[in-house]
Amino acid sequence: MNNDKSAEDMVKGMGEVITSSYNLKGEPVGPRNLTGATTYGAHFSNTDADGNYVAAAQTTEADWFMQSLCSAHLDEKYQWGEGIGLADDMFITNEEWMSYEADVQAFVGLSAHAIVSNVLVDVLIVIKH
Repeated sequence: MNNDKSAEDMVKGMGEVITSSYNLKGEPVGPRNLTGATTYGAHFSNTDADGNYVAAAQTTEADWFMQSLCSAHLDEKYQWGEGIGLADDMFITNEEWMSYEADVQAFVGLSAHAIVSNVLVDVLIVIKH
């Protein structure tokens, strides 16, 4: 690749995008129960189906984490012409890998995220392997 031009015109904006997040049960993702299963509001890519934290990494600054969002892309409103495509801008990404504790019995799966820009909500969709 031989390109000496800036990519600044490709940048649409920056900052924190997600203001609220919902899990597979449609519950708002909330605080993690540090002493047992999170029975309401669990982030399922970090837990088993019962809400027990099973990610190998322990968090120190947050209840939950997302990682390796390399396949992220922005689908722009009506990107193929007026009325053709999505009605809103949507940022779509997925977690490509996660390390879990040994012998997890009720594995949920890696999550995909569809972030609608006009409402700034993260909708978690799980991709099972």
